[in-house]
Parts: sequence; C-alpha cells; structure tokens
Amino acid sequence: MVEFPRHAWLTTTCALCALALAGVPSAQQPTFRSGVDLIAVEAQVVDGNGNPIALLKASDFDVSLQGRRRRVASADLVRLDDSRSTAASLPGGAGQGGAIGEGGRTFMLAVDTSSFEVGAARRPVEAAQRFVSQLLPEDRVGLHAYPVGPSIPPGTARAAVRQALGTILGDKHQFGGVYHLQPSEIVDITGAIGGANPGGLASRTRTARNPTAAEIEASPVLAVQARECPDDPECATRIISEASAVALHLESQAARSLGGLDALLESLAAVPGRKTVVLITAGVVVSDRPGGRPDVGDWGRVMGQQAARARAVVYTIHIDPGFSGMYSAARRRAGETERTRDRNMSGDWLDRFSASAGGMRIQVPVGAGEFAFDRVLRETAAFYLLGVEPAAADRDGRPRELRLKVNKPGVTVRSRQWVVVPKTTGAVR
Repeated sequence: MVEFPRHAWLTTTCALCALALAGVPSAQQPTFRSGVDLIAVEAQVVDGNGNPIALLKASDFDVSLQGRRRRVASADLVRLDDSRSTAASLPGGAGQGGAIGEGGRTFMLAVDTSSFEVGAARRPVEAAQRFVSQLLPEDRVGLHAYPVGPSIPPGTARAAVRQALGTILGDKHQFGGVYHLQPSEIVDITGAIGGANPGGLASRTRTARNPTAAEIEASPVLAVQARECPDDPECATRIISEASAVALHLESQAARSLGGLDALLESLAAVPGRKTVVLITAGVVVSDRPGGRPDVGDWGRVMGQQAARARAVVYTIHIDPGFSGMYSAARRRAGETERTRDRNMSGDWLDRFSASAGGMRIQVPVGAGEFAFDRVLRETAAFYLLGVEPAAADRDGRPRELRLKVNKPGVTVRSRQWVVVPKTTGAVR
C-alpha cells in the first residue's frame, strides 16, 4: 500500500494562497447563542428530482452525534431568492424561523486532471463552462485543477473561470502492461497474494497442468494465464509481477488524485461560509475486497472530516470512461460481469466520500454531463440550518460522527457525516 502524506500535497495549491485572505476568520462550525449554545448542522432535503423540500420543522429531524441522539431546537430554511428553487416558490417556505438569505452560493470547481487521458476532459469542461454561465449574479465561483492546472479563488469573475477551464488538459499516466489486466483482476491477484510469497503462489499455479474450468474460475492467475498465455507455464510469475506493478501504479495515481483534493479542502477552510465543491473526475480505482490493491486506507474518513472543518459539501460528477472504452480490444476480453465490477470500482469510493461530505456522486455514462451540473444547481438552491443542542462531552473540538434523518416519506436528506463542535462558541455567520 502506498503511504498518503497529506501535507506533502500542499505544494499543489500554491495558486490558492489568495484564499487565505488577511483578516478572514476560519470557517469553523457556526454556533447559535441562546439560553444554551446550539451548534449548526446543515442538511439538504430534496425530492427525487433534486428539488428542495420546504415546510419542515425541527420535529421532522432526528440528529445523533457519536450514536447518541441530540435535541433539534430549530430548523430554518436557508434559500436563495430564485424562482428556479422549489423551496422558494412554496408558501411559507421556511421552518420555524423564517427564510434566511446568505447572499449567494460559493462554488469551487475541482478538476482531477490525473484521472483524464489527454483530450478526454474537453466535453465535461465545456459543460462546466455552461454551468458557470448559469450561476446567479450573487453566486461566487472558483476553480482548482490538480495536480496540474489553473487555480482561481472563489469570486464573481466568471469570464476568468470560463477561460481557465478551457486550458485544462488531462494528464493521466497509463501503465503499459503485457497481459491486458483489468482492475478486477489486479485486485483479485493482489488479494490472493496477500502475505504469501508471490514466487510460491506462482509455483503452485505452474503445477496446474490442463486446469479444469472450476480451477480456472477459482484462481485469478490461472484465469489470466488461460486467456493470455495458455502454452507458457512460466508466465504465471510474470502475471503476478505485472499485477503488483500495476497496483502500485494505481495507488500512486490515487495518491495524486486524493492528495490534491484533500489539499483543496484544507485551503477552503480559510474561506468563510458554506462552500459547494463540484468535483469533475473520470474516477479513482480502489479495491473492493479486503487485502486487494490498490488500497487507499483510511483516506475517506480523513477527507470527510476535512470537509466538515471546511464547511464544504462535495458533489462528484463522475465522467465514466467504462462505457466508451467497453469495446476496445482489451475490454472485449472481459465479460459483462467483469466490466460492471471494473466500472463500480472506479466510482464506489467517490460515492462513499461524496455522501460523507454531504453531497452525492452523479455518474455520467455518456455525454458531457450537463444534467449532472443542472442537478447540482437545483439541490444547492436551499438547505436547512438546524440548531442542535450538544452534550458537554461533544465540546472537544474534534470531529464527531453525525447521523441525520428526516421523518418524512419520499425525501432524500444529504448532510456531512462529520461535525466539529468547537471548544468555544461564537455568533452564527
């Protein structure tokens, strides 16, 4: 497994230094001042089409910290004065405290250039340019392409962001293998190796002369050998060696990708208020079985907590290359089950991380993903600001696991799965 040194990636965010504006307070979790101090918990509640739901009360929400239920004292709908928002168009479109305006949204477009082959990012980048053009005048937008590309802090300079988007090229580094290994095969072979001696595994594989269909199905190495080099009993060793090398390459690629995103979230903590990160990526391949590689360890939990500190919500627009590349010469060697599993492995980690950061992963199987950007616009038109009463033990300044439910049928609730309860309280921003 590759080590993921988080702070080593801060060099990718030099262009984001402008985010640390002099005199700007840190974006800590806001608090309310009342008879008791309440912490603010943000939640988006939407219908099946992504339209915000209005008219919810504090009693409709169920909140727990570290598995212990906490009282919800208030629920206010924070929305824009925008006719595109379902919440804004409904009568009495707020909870107990009335509608609140935040003066526009803050978006940060994040483009993972390491996930796209050269030229493959052109169409989603064009969709992102249209997204910028659709923002409201009071909205702010920034751009950060990583590990290589332009960075612009959030602001109202739309033309500069659109122009910078047009300069983005993919820089994915491909591994030139011999045996056409698919991600699922790499995961299964490295998982089978585990702590065993790879040479010993190869020796045991070589003893299988004329293996049966059942033996081939049970052994990932035999399956590749039967497909690629059935008459060469020595190629098992080379298959195992190549699987290990490709796994190391994929872990290094994941380190570049996740490290750049983590550094961006850390930088966004200097920007006040709520932020929506719109991540544009072609996916991150992560093992779907214990012991398999590529393995990114505890990175999802660490980054989910980082999003909580930054008061950031993450929507991932996953431009899935699996469909467009399904019928290439290498892909024809895999069956439909393997192709489906490979596609899932490139998105499952992003799915879990986006949910933990209060957003969602939107898969784009074909096209540029205009519908995905439209969904982000709809869902971010409103959110609930809950005043939650913490226990004394919660006030330690550390990330605490958050669980939030809405007692209404047919709705979807999105909230960050971590909350940081500050040791000291201040006024809500």
